This record gives sequence, C-alpha cells and structure tokens, in this order.
Amino acid sequence: QVDLIALYKSGKLEIDNWIVGFINGEGSFYLNKGKCNFYIEHTDKQLLELIRMRLDFGPNVLERSARDRDLGKVRKVMYQLNISSKKDINQLIMFLDNKDNIPLQGYKMVQYNEWKEAWS
Repeated sequence: QVDLIALYKSGKLEIDNWIVGFINGEGSFYLNKGKCNFYIEHTDKQLLELIRMRLDFGPNVLERSARDRDLGKVRKVMYQLNISSKKDINQLIMFLDNKDNIPLQGYKMVQYNEWKEAWS
C-alpha cells in the first residue's frame, strides 16, 4: 500500500481538489443543538488521517467498531473524523471557500452554504 501521508509530506502529492471531491461524496455538514459539526466516515483510516493533517484539524480519527447488520452480516470497521471546534470549523470554511480549489457540487454545496450560514 502506498504511504499517502509520506507522499504528502514530501510535497509530491497535490490533494486539495481531491479532498473537496471526497468531502462532496463522503462528508456531512450538520447542526447539533444549534452547533455546527462536520464529519467524514470511511473504511480507510489513512485517507482520513491525510485530510486531518492537511486541514490541521485537532481531533483524532476514531475507529467505529464493526457491527452486525441484517441477518448477521458484519459491517467493515469504519473510521470517523468529526470536527466541531471553532478553530477546525474556521479551517474547513477557509479551505472550502478557497477560490484555488474546485467548489463543492450539487446538493452538497447547498448543504454547506446552509451550514455555513448557521455558523455566521
């Protein structure tokens, strides 16, 4: 497996637009008791660590244990990056509003704009 974090640290991996696309597909902007939150859940911990590192988020990537689902089928282990601090939310907004990056698309952009409006 390629060490994406080492490639990123070496400067040989441009990831900003990839992160926007990943957020577009896997990210979730939501309000909890009026407080802005954002999370991404995925089966690849290294990808979430890479996003956490690039965006300088504070919290660690958390492991969510595999669970039994319908008729005893086992779900893969999932990892989650969840942010809610003022610093991390501001970092995310600066990143997503950066005109050098492709913008979010479709309903995710609508969701983001409503979320960001609640943040203001």
